[in-house]
Amino acid sequence: MYDFAAMGKKELLSFGGIVSVSSIIYSDVELLGMLGEKIGERMEAFLEEAKSIRWFENSGKPNEKYDMVFSLYEACDGWGKQYFDVWESRVCELEDIAMKKIGDGAIDDAFDTVSAAIGDTVWKKFGELINRQGLGDELAVCDELFNNIKRDMAWACVEKVLDTPVFFTMLSEIYEEGYFPCSWNGEYPSGWVVVL
Repeated sequence: MYDFAAMGKKELLSFGGIVSVSSIIYSDVELLGMLGEKIGERMEAFLEEAKSIRWFENSGKPNEKYDMVFSLYEACDGWGKQYFDVWESRVCELEDIAMKKIGDGAIDDAFDTVSAAIGDTVWKKFGELINRQGLGDELAVCDELFNNIKRDMAWACVEKVLDTPVFFTMLSEIYEEGYFPCSWNGEYPSGWVVVL
């Protein structure tokens, strides 16, 4: 969290566009309150958008924009290294920014809030995908993939809070299209998404 006392009361503060204060004098508590309100508003807006996601409706349907895999095991094992390399570096980059701008508590709130809001629906729709595509013999990796989905969406929420739509926002848009982004083909940012 920021040390408001060290900043000075008249200083222009910008938390990724979350709070802007010019020459008006606010107390530290007022600034924290405004920051908290903006974070809450942006989280609510994100969750409202997430309600319209057509979870996995198009998974298995060819789409020329993406490389496609048709197996849970292929998504985890065949593309796992590329997934880890690209996603982990994006997470570290975003987490560093978020820690400085909104703090660990707000990041944790985003994860808890998103997980609670989408978890049951995503699990149900993921089960429907498994049944539809006959992937019942690949259930050993379901929990891992399910947690990856929630993590993608939680980081997309953090990007929304920070007003910096980049990698995870792109992934949430792919989820909105009804696909499951599960890896990356190529050297990021070149290349393209692999979907299940």
